[in-house]
Amino acid sequence: MDLKGAEIRNIRDLCMDIGSKNSVSLKINIPYYQRPYKWKKEQIDNLINDFCKNKQENQQVEYFVGSVVLVKNAHGSERHDIIDGQQRITTVFLMNYLKYITLRAYIEELLLIRRTSVDSYLKDFEDCYGHLFGNVKNNEYEKMREQIVESLDTINDLTTEEREKVYSDVQKKFQNTVGLPVKDLSDLKKYQHEYEGLLKNAFITEEFALKYSRESYNEKLKEALAKVMVLVSKDKNPEIVITSNSEDKIVEQYTDALSAEFEKIKETVYERDITPLELAKRMINAIDEMINNVKFCVIMTGNEKDAYTLFEVLNDRALEIADLDLIKNLYYKEYCTKSGDSDKVVDKNIEQLDDIWGNEIFTRNLSLGHEKLISYLGTIYLTADEDVFMNKAERYRNILEKKYFSVKYDKNNVPYKFTNVVNDIRVYQMIKIIIDEFGLPLNNSAVAVINAECNVQKSITYKVFHLLNALKLDGVMPALTNVIIKQFFEEQVAEGHQVDISQFKEYIKAIANDYQHNCNGGEFTEIHKWSFEIWRTVLYAKDYMIPRELAKDIIAKVNYSKSELNNVTISHQLMTNMQEQLVKWTDDWTYGQKMSDIKVKVLLINLFKTNKLDKKLTLNPAVYTFKTDKLQLDHLEADKPSDTGREKYFVPTDPNEKREKYVNGLGNFMILDSNDNNNKDNKPLSDALKFYDHMCPNHWLIEEIKELLKNDKYHKSVSIANGEYSVPNEEFFNERKARLQRYFKAVLSRSLDGEEMYLS
Repeated sequence: MDLKGAEIRNIRDLCMDIGSKNSVSLKINIPYYQRPYKWKKEQIDNLINDFCKNKQENQQVEYFVGSVVLVKNAHGSERHDIIDGQQRITTVFLMNYLKYITLRAYIEELLLIRRTSVDSYLKDFEDCYGHLFGNVKNNEYEKMREQIVESLDTINDLTTEEREKVYSDVQKKFQNTVGLPVKDLSDLKKYQHEYEGLLKNAFITEEFALKYSRESYNEKLKEALAKVMVLVSKDKNPEIVITSNSEDKIVEQYTDALSAEFEKIKETVYERDITPLELAKRMINAIDEMINNVKFCVIMTGNEKDAYTLFEVLNDRALEIADLDLIKNLYYKEYCTKSGDSDKVVDKNIEQLDDIWGNEIFTRNLSLGHEKLISYLGTIYLTADEDVFMNKAERYRNILEKKYFSVKYDKNNVPYKFTNVVNDIRVYQMIKIIIDEFGLPLNNSAVAVINAECNVQKSITYKVFHLLNALKLDGVMPALTNVIIKQFFEEQVAEGHQVDISQFKEYIKAIANDYQHNCNGGEFTEIHKWSFEIWRTVLYAKDYMIPRELAKDIIAKVNYSKSELNNVTISHQLMTNMQEQLVKWTDDWTYGQKMSDIKVKVLLINLFKTNKLDKKLTLNPAVYTFKTDKLQLDHLEADKPSDTGREKYFVPTDPNEKREKYVNGLGNFMILDSNDNNNKDNKPLSDALKFYDHMCPNHWLIEEIKELLKNDKYHKSVSIANGEYSVPNEEFFNERKARLQRYFKAVLSRSLDGEEMYLS
């Protein structure tokens, strides 16, 4: 690693070589792919409050605000690129500008009221200018200072008339040199207009010590700073004025920040009965104190790659920064350096990309969980890296560099054009649309999957996304997102054209609502076919491993560069293995296993969509459709018997066996809507049957329970005062579990369009 070292520095020493004591002008660059300045009043106030609190409580002026990662002399220039810390650095840089215009106004007022002791202020002003712009005009400012001091030194030897001329000449000299109009506040609008115009003209030939690669941002910064005016007077407390409004949000961001800094610093030094000029002087000193004593840990590297490695180590903050910003920055960097577009075109296009990224995809109201999922799924589509897991803290930026940009563009020396970067970023938006249109929730996903399974107007693809979401099978989901996105690009996006995102939204709606599955060669046949394969694989398998292996096979064959879904197969051996797993996990299942509970619910819901005749189930969604998503797994025989009438409840024949072995196993479970379940309470099975009849009268699953309870093999009769009761025995639970296992297998063994299912 080309690490130059690290030192604690303030902003004025930021660019000095590590270990050096030689003063170097601030010359930093914010790369194309960095976001614009975003700090609000709250963050600025917090910084100033924390600085003051540290000074007061710890008796320390120095205040450490975190690390800054720089690339030394980036791209062969004299400037250092900021990789991390630009928001803090920009905030302190703006303080230096605030000091510059406040000190300028203060000196101007001192000259207007005939003060002669201005040498130290002029020298400070000269230094302040150097920190803002470098040393371009330092000689001019130094010459001005010498002339003013020399003129004022002779003032006592002159007549009154001669003195007035010297004062007038000194004022004009200062105003002309530093770019101020004649101070006439009788017509404030006119003065503001002249003030802003002079600064704009002065900035044309200036280059700030803090510079953006994006030229439009430099212009916006200059426009903003030209609008900010500080008024200092012996008669009135200092105030900040924005000379004219701007509709540009970035310009407004800077002017708001300077206003916030001014007002907060003024608040910290203000005392009652203090004179306006003394208040201005205190404000200047307070700003200077912050500039000198807000300290950064400056980490300097010789190349961008090492800088990002350090950035990731220093900022272990999951996707919030380490992935989202890094991914976006990578796309911008690749476009800026490999498109061949002019700076003007690049600058314009980056603004469009910013709008897509921040206002259409990763919006403020997007949850962190969905940010992670979108970032993960987008990376999988573009890299085909089936070994990436969402919660393993992989750095997606590195994966994209190695397995996408290097493979697709670098090796083939292909330009990365604007259309390419738009389509790549739109991939993330396409995934967001899938999440939104399918309504995949972060919370209550177990309820949502039941709702999806009960909805006969939704496709299998819609249902399987909800199943994967509820079971937290994020590693399986990219198989389907890859298939959907790839098919859309092949069918709907012409070579060299940008994706129509509104068209994709309609595409996803159509997939979700295609409940008949277009099985006769329809547009979404392949999507639904593999959705169904994943759906039944998930329900067959005892855990995530087999579904994940199938997903990895699909990812490897369907991604940005491949479309080989026909080469994905499920072998007979794998199917046999899954069927064996179904028996195993349902044998072992007991109530209260959250993920398996969901699978049992889904399977039971699907059984309610069938008719049964002899050894055959017939799929017919109209047989019964639950009208509520409040379906609960329900014990047929009560889990906790009532204290009265204990003889009505099942008790194991073997006193050494626990009752829970049977009542919490699959053979004792049904689904029941919450209202009936609440009313059913802890009633014994004989009394509970009426609640299942109320939910779904005459359904074969319920009638079968009644038949078992009439068979002496599966129950014992108990006579009590108010009637005869059928109490299930061990064979009842074993038999019903075995039957459910056969029914589950039949439901899962069918094809997507298969209506008949034969029981083995």
